Amino acid sequence: MHGHNRTDNKNDGAGGESSPVPFFNALSEELKAVDYLLAGAIEPGEGDIAGLVANVRTSGGKMLRPGLLLLSGRIFDQSGERHIRAAAMVEMVHLATLLHDDVIDHATRRRGRETINCLYGDKAAVLLGGYVLGKVMALGSAEGMADMSGEVAAVARKICDGEMMQNVISLDHEIGEQNYYNIIASKTAALFGSACWMGAFLSGACKKDCNSLRQYGEHFGTAFQIADDILDVTSSVQKMGKNVGKDIFALKPTLPLIHFVQTVADGRELLHTAVYEDDRGRIRDMLSDAGSIEYAYEQAKMHSDKAVHSLTFIEADQTAMEPLLSLSRFAVNREV
Repeated sequence: MHGHNRTDNKNDGAGGESSPVPFFNALSEELKAVDYLLAGAIEPGEGDIAGLVANVRTSGGKMLRPGLLLLSGRIFDQSGERHIRAAAMVEMVHLATLLHDDVIDHATRRRGRETINCLYGDKAAVLLGGYVLGKVMALGSAEGMADMSGEVAAVARKICDGEMMQNVISLDHEIGEQNYYNIIASKTAALFGSACWMGAFLSGACKKDCNSLRQYGEHFGTAFQIADDILDVTSSVQKMGKNVGKDIFALKPTLPLIHFVQTVADGRELLHTAVYEDDRGRIRDMLSDAGSIEYAYEQAKMHSDKAVHSLTFIEADQTAMEPLLSLSRFAVNREV
């Protein structure tokens, strides 16, 4: 996504990385501990459900939210046991939302694999999502985790609020950008913000610095979601490892589509026709020609820049924040 035609979807920042893994190299041991805790959250002898959760847990996620939590904590102090537990809680909330999202979206692929709802049905996926959230509460019941449990409960409610808002709005409604941002603030950005806040809080950061890290995470999450909207138009299932174009064909109000219908005469009708004819290539070309992909990219970059700006208010060693600076660029320039 660089130059004036962003449909080629190449990287132009963060040293050209297309994966967050290089930024997490210093966290390898902590992330292993998080994964070990996730695996241990499924009690032995729980039969089929243990296998189902293992399928979800090992499906090749980026571990972005746990990584952000740990990096935020490292700005102020080394990660401890409570950081690991909180990171596992954040990732489990994310996994539960994916299970429910896939049911709502009728998705069949996630991270290169068939989804749980595709393999075992919607009922199994919904129940499994509830089961994983129950395990989050169990992890949060440990000594010294009360503040984390309260934070996770609040963000889970926000995610549900965002999903419900999105569920009742489609592109056929007169939706403006503010409604779009309200949805992703709750559905996506809030969990990123919570992860960063939790990491800082557990490391003893002051209230001001904790809030600055929350703002970083929220702007990062917003940029990440807008980039996801762009990739839904420009990428392929081979690159993404999941269904692409699903938001287009569901006429979900993503930022490129909102910009298109607001700036192009009869834009809504043109999209309806292309969707009816199952012509994703034409939709991509229309959005590109109208400048809608470029516009969305610029908005993503703006939020990435705001994330970086949030870090300038933190009184800490600037070198400790370098990974977060790199990740903010990754959010916009990623290919997956």
